[in-house]
Amino acid sequence: MLLLFLASSLSFAAPTTVSGQRNPDAETANEPLADMGRLVIESRVPTEVLVDGHKMMQLFTSGTSMFDVRPGKRRVRVYTNGNPQDLVVEIMPTGETILIVGRTGITTGQRTAAENPTDAVAKISFRAAGDIASQIRLGKERFTVQPDTIYPLELAAGRHDISVRSADGTAIWASGVLTLDGGKVVVQVAEGRLPEVTGDGRFTARGG
Repeated sequence: MLLLFLASSLSFAAPTTVSGQRNPDAETANEPLADMGRLVIESRVPTEVLVDGHKMMQLFTSGTSMFDVRPGKRRVRVYTNGNPQDLVVEIMPTGETILIVGRTGITTGQRTAAENPTDAVAKISFRAAGDIASQIRLGKERFTVQPDTIYPLELAAGRHDISVRSADGTAIWASGVLTLDGGKVVVQVAEGRLPEVTGDGRFTARGG
């Protein structure tokens, strides 16, 4: 998965790198600004998305990505199977703007900023793609996900700091926040890539 965050004085936070080392497959952004809206892209097919002419993400498998974008009407171009489709998306200052890219077309919508019950619990399944193990640091938890296995975990709904590393913990492949709404969540990790999250959760990349 190729995910690029590009600087823009109009729409986006300036990019930075993880642990001072540039990873072209896992560019990250600074902490979200207070005046940013949120754009959530749920891709059911391989997808490339540009916002105001800036390449935001490219997924080769299905997955969910979340970005911090300044509110207002934004020009969005979505490529599927190499074919572009242009649309205007209204980024709201509160809640989340949803862009769903499916096999039969593209739909948009809004999700209000609903509060999760304090006792809501998310059931997470961590999976390692490929043949290389990944170390996960999630809040105070630290564990290793082996290839061809599922690591189950239950966490309270909300935002959790997360990093994905090499099995020995020396190389950081991705760092950010895992937001859980409760329900079931699948997190797929791989060497040098950002996590792919499906279900009732999403990953937001950020610096170190």
